[in-house]
Amino acid sequence: MELETTSDNQVGILTISGQIDAYSAPEVEGALNPLIDEHHGKVVMDLTAVDYVSSAGLRVMLAGLKRTRDMAGPNGHEGDLRIAGLQAQVKEVFDIAGFTPLFKLYDDATAAVKSFA
Repeated sequence: MELETTSDNQVGILTISGQIDAYSAPEVEGALNPLIDEHHGKVVMDLTAVDYVSSAGLRVMLAGLKRTRDMAGPNGHEGDLRIAGLQAQVKEVFDIAGFTPLFKLYDDATAAVKSFA
């Protein structure tokens, strides 16, 4: 698994490649939490190159979603964790786990970042 953190228009972007499982979930959480803090809860997870997510990965995403939505940024704007680029097999996991209605899903990171405007 590979992680890359960037930002665009004051939105943090966490790009993940590979699998998010019990072994890699703590690393994802370790990258996600500072990104949430630095960008006042406005974060996009780009999962375009993720082909597997376990329950441990889902737990990290749910915890991140809760942290972002509990955080108020400058000007009182609430935070959010938005998901970009779900592959079909990962979307199926989201659907089965009941996560699809919880997150705002976008085709790509660019659309997800623009949605914060």
